[in-house]
Amino acid sequence: MLKIKAVIPILIMVVFMTAMQVLALPASDDEKPVTDWSRIASIDPLRDDIGDFLIIDLFKFQVRALEAVRDGDYLNAAKYYLFILRHKYDSADMLYNLACCYARMKRPDLAGKYLLHAVRAGFNDIQHFLKDTDFDPVRGEKDFDTVEKKVKQFGDDIGEPVLLKTSKVLNGRLHLPENYDPTRSYPLVIALHGRGDWAENFAAIWRNIERKEFILLVPEAPYELKDAGLYGPAYSWFYLIRDKKTWGFADPLTADNIISAAEQISAKYKTGRVYLLGFSQGVSAAFMTAYQKPDMFDGLIAFAGRLPGEEFLPAANIEAFKRIKLYIAHGTSDESVTEKDTSEMKRRLDAMGCASKNYEFDGGHFVDPETLNKIIEILLDEGAIK
Repeated sequence: MLKIKAVIPILIMVVFMTAMQVLALPASDDEKPVTDWSRIASIDPLRDDIGDFLIIDLFKFQVRALEAVRDGDYLNAAKYYLFILRHKYDSADMLYNLACCYARMKRPDLAGKYLLHAVRAGFNDIQHFLKDTDFDPVRGEKDFDTVEKKVKQFGDDIGEPVLLKTSKVLNGRLHLPENYDPTRSYPLVIALHGRGDWAENFAAIWRNIERKEFILLVPEAPYELKDAGLYGPAYSWFYLIRDKKTWGFADPLTADNIISAAEQISAKYKTGRVYLLGFSQGVSAAFMTAYQKPDMFDGLIAFAGRLPGEEFLPAANIEAFKRIKLYIAHGTSDESVTEKDTSEMKRRLDAMGCASKNYEFDGGHFVDPETLNKIIEILLDEGAIK
């Protein structure tokens, strides 16, 4: 079964339990009639609540679906996936996961039906499907056998996948210091959003920064996540593929993009010291970038993330990397990146001989404004940002 993609926007999401309670409430006698969405004539555009479906937190339903799958409760998991698909009918991942649930329930007819829907919506990892044990209960069944042959044929028709290294123009957002003076030199902070986020959303952290005495660049990650965009655009810093051999080819391109972005901004504006700020997946991207060109960066702020593999740090760059100031922040109730994950990061950094300042804050998986301002304040006090 495909993994559920984690989508962690910075802005506060609609509370899941509230949505569930609303869905569970029986209709009262004086309640307006439910819209029959299959009949255009029954849609009342003037009803105050007609667009309430837009605010439902689909990510929370994905989490519930995954929990049900882990518990072997495929019937309830299917309910969650169907609910999500009512709001996002073209999600290839959700359709594929739904097909897996039906296969586990030994319903070859429904497993085949939704597998075909998944392929039509864009699912093309045919080799994964052919090896996926979730479909073992229905393989060989008449209703499913016909579909499986069609999917195999589709795999033959589209050919072998190939990865191509190309150049790409990336979106980004830029904040200049208050009372910006083009004759002055300013520090440059490059902020890297988490997986499933986008530049415009993450750039809003600027409003929480108290001392806006630097240039903030927020580049957008290069790889679009079609199925993760439940609240808006969604991007990943890394090309998501199961083949680990490809990581060594694709992942360093992320560092190249970030380094190029920094060089372009420094060529356009007068910049001094350069810092990386990463959140969640952006932490891995920030470290990988610092690994690749450590002489370019003076500090790295990591919120709720993990280190990339040691194989991405060239031996020749270790000493230069160790001079970078590191600030590690983690929420005490973060369930996406746990305390164990953060401890492992600290252990690996210590083993490399890297000094870091560590911060804990009350909260979950987000960039805590108070902690961020505290770190910036320290940099200011130390004269690092001046």
